[in-house]
Amino acid sequence: MRLSFPPLFSETLKIVNKHLLNIVGIALSYIFFTFLIDTYLAYLAKVYATAPNPGLLFIATTIASTLTGALEIIANALMVILVVQRETGVSASLPKIMQYIVSRFFPLLFTLGLVQLVTSIGFVFFIIPGIIFSLAYSQSSIFAIVEGDGALTAMKKSWQLTKRSLIQLFIVYVLYCLVIFIPIFVFILGFSMLKMPEVYLKYVITFVLIMFLNFSLIFGYVVWKTLKLKQTYAPV
Repeated sequence: MRLSFPPLFSETLKIVNKHLLNIVGIALSYIFFTFLIDTYLAYLAKVYATAPNPGLLFIATTIASTLTGALEIIANALMVILVVQRETGVSASLPKIMQYIVSRFFPLLFTLGLVQLVTSIGFVFFIIPGIIFSLAYSQSSIFAIVEGDGALTAMKKSWQLTKRSLIQLFIVYVLYCLVIFIPIFVFILGFSMLKMPEVYLKYVITFVLIMFLNFSLIFGYVVWKTLKLKQTYAPV
């Protein structure tokens, strides 16, 4: 069994169609909470504009940025879990899902951070090791979310899952970038040229990017599932 972009992309489109409401709902929820955070920051900036201690505003901004990043991780995990539940026929209530995500937040954060660190170190050494690491550990976060693995275990499983398919993965992700990134870039560039208040433009672009991110998460899940199936039927 070989990884091939057309069937992977086709299955992704089918899953996206099933989860379109969830995708839009998560994107809108993220925009809403981001708007609340931005509004609070604008209020603080106004309050502390003449304050004797500008460090308070810096602390508030740092906390707000941290919350925004945390929201993105939670939204990503929620999208993956909703997809996995529907594809496997397993269901759980939203409170239980959120409880699980919260319990997995720091292990997932550590996994993402460790993968980013290893990949960045790889890119420092002539780029090629960075590409290899980014492909080899590309499935780590899926293992951390779906199977509840810690960072090192998730990275080890990802390496074992991808080590025989690195070239195929590279081709698949390059094709994905060409099919998805270019239209998204053109859309955002065109939208940026419209005469629209900057604050509205920011949220429109953020919405598009979150929608694209959800699509990419689903594509990543399809790749992970296909690799798992490939591993199952691989000759010993």
